Amino acid sequence: MDNFHHTGSFSYSRDNEEINRWLKVNGFLYDPFAELDASTDPYLHQYIVQHTAMDALWGQNHALIFEPKGGGKTALSVRTAQNCYVGQQRNRPFPISYLPPFLNWGGATPLPEEHLQAILTSAMKQLLISIVYRPHWFLELNSNDQQLIRSFLERDLAGPLEGFLALVDVDPKQLSIFRKRLNISLPIRSTPAVSQVLTLRKQLASIAPQTIAEDTVARWHLLRQILLSLFRFDSIYLLIDGLDAGPETASDSQALIRSCDFIWRSLPNWEAEGIFVKAFLPAESTDALQADYAAECGRAKYVHIEWTEDLLVEMLMRRIDAATQGQYSSFAAIATPDLMDVEQQIVKAAGKVSGSNLPREVLSLLSHILLAAARRSVEPARLHYEDIETGIRTYKIEMSAHQSNQQE
Repeated sequence: MDNFHHTGSFSYSRDNEEINRWLKVNGFLYDPFAELDASTDPYLHQYIVQHTAMDALWGQNHALIFEPKGGGKTALSVRTAQNCYVGQQRNRPFPISYLPPFLNWGGATPLPEEHLQAILTSAMKQLLISIVYRPHWFLELNSNDQQLIRSFLERDLAGPLEGFLALVDVDPKQLSIFRKRLNISLPIRSTPAVSQVLTLRKQLASIAPQTIAEDTVARWHLLRQILLSLFRFDSIYLLIDGLDAGPETASDSQALIRSCDFIWRSLPNWEAEGIFVKAFLPAESTDALQADYAAECGRAKYVHIEWTEDLLVEMLMRRIDAATQGQYSSFAAIATPDLMDVEQQIVKAAGKVSGSNLPREVLSLLSHILLAAARRSVEPARLHYEDIETGIRTYKIEMSAHQSNQQE
């Protein structure tokens, strides 16, 4: 299903303001249900749920995850990166989150060297945030290895290293700016030790960079050596997500798949080198990939994200818990006594109306319910059964209008 959120006669900005006011009265610091596109949700890392798809894609193998829009691909990608940082040791994979910069290239037919350069830049962002939140990973290395990493960061970061180092501080607000400057989802939940952060910044600033090979392929091989031999990560995960986000590939599955021709053709060699692609792809691109790259993808696992009603309920409760900072984790805390099993009702209704169990449909229905509550309630702002009924009714109307427009 496509995005049905606030179309037709609704005004998204006005509706959003009303919902935000209602949520604020009920102790929410922000609206954790507003972003239907997970890639634009700045709080996504706070309420990722674990499901069986993680077990299937995890491991030293390529994995291809084909799901429709709103099916949880980006959330699973973020969760995969988070799992790489469980514990303090370097005994797990090193994740590189990668979205090809089509706009920078001016199209969706990049050369292999262009892919490698963009992957190197993404890897350096990931490496910098890794050593800021795990300073001992860098500080335990000898001086020659520290100089090599310092030089690599200087060469392939998207901007001068000094500018990023100026934001590396023990102040949480500064670290927040640092993360935004890197434009990367925070994969690490714990904050780094104050003394180690200060030592890391001082050490990085004191090292004079050395010359790094200009050849992109040579630097790609050097990166593999640094991650697998120097840091001793057990493998490298290349997490590819968002290929359908740009105008070059959004409506053309064949163009989307061809845009990563170099990556698909590299799968056999990369597997032997400890580099494993985990690609989160739109469902409609399945045939295009299998038609042109069946041999290269022959050993890859095909993974399906199965959203059960219980898992969707957990998704809502995690979002409530995160946005209220643990004050409560269910709408039951702010619902009238006659309204039972609120999250279950919302999930069941979304599945019945839309015909699919997907996070986006649940969140879309919930936005209608919250808007109904915001427009009906007075202090104290409680959730009523009639809000559920009104939300379902307006959600049905919106979906019917959208489907009619598609048929015209």
